Amino acid sequence: MKQIRHAYALALSILLSNSATIAADNATDAEAFYTQGIAALNNAQQVSVDPASSMDELTNALNAFELNIRIASRLGHPAATLYQAQILIKKSSSDPVKEQQNRRQGCASLDDLARKGVVAAAVLNFRECDMAYMRFESDSPEHRRVLETLEQSLGDVDPAATYYPFPLSASQCFASDPVHVTPLTQEQFRAEAKYILGSTQEPSSLEALQRNLDWLEEAARDGCAALLDMRPLLREQLIKLASKEKDAS
Repeated sequence: MKQIRHAYALALSILLSNSATIAADNATDAEAFYTQGIAALNNAQQVSVDPASSMDELTNALNAFELNIRIASRLGHPAATLYQAQILIKKSSSDPVKEQQNRRQGCASLDDLARKGVVAAAVLNFRECDMAYMRFESDSPEHRRVLETLEQSLGDVDPAATYYPFPLSASQCFASDPVHVTPLTQEQFRAEAKYILGSTQEPSSLEALQRNLDWLEEAARDGCAALLDMRPLLREQLIKLASKEKDAS
């Protein structure tokens, strides 16, 4: 209880002063705020399905979630920063400039986390922030940078490893319904990342085509059960392309 009172005293000082300096050794406080934030989120989920609950109760629970997560993120908590980035990206505003600023800030946070090895952030960075791919510009440098960061995250130590599962909406590998939000483990996020790497890169050569197929095979071995299984098509293309190259030689 003493630790919680100390954490809330720190929260008040941060909220009252924009110039508050956050010390590097606040890991304990960050963990306390994150734990309270997740508890508030779980409470909000329970309130949302309880017919006896009021809208005020839900609003209070969501506000408590956002407050605690925001402070934990400021204190450097990787999982809190992941949630905070998503809050900013989804946050609506009557001011379109502010809304765009929030989105840019959230995407920058996801990109930073992805570069540090948080594979969930790398997947979300592709899903939420890869505007080039959304414009069907799959050969653009912007899209390639996102995929390079995604691939890099698979080889790094994930600083948020102990905080999985994290929610993902419309998982391509694990959602039973396209509109569902599915909590994914670290291993499932890795499979999701491999599916993305295998399905969103334009194969410019036989080697690139084989690379895409390899990623999809790895994703399948890791449990990815995508509705769109591109492996049969890629295998067929590989045979045709290999035959053409053989004839040309």
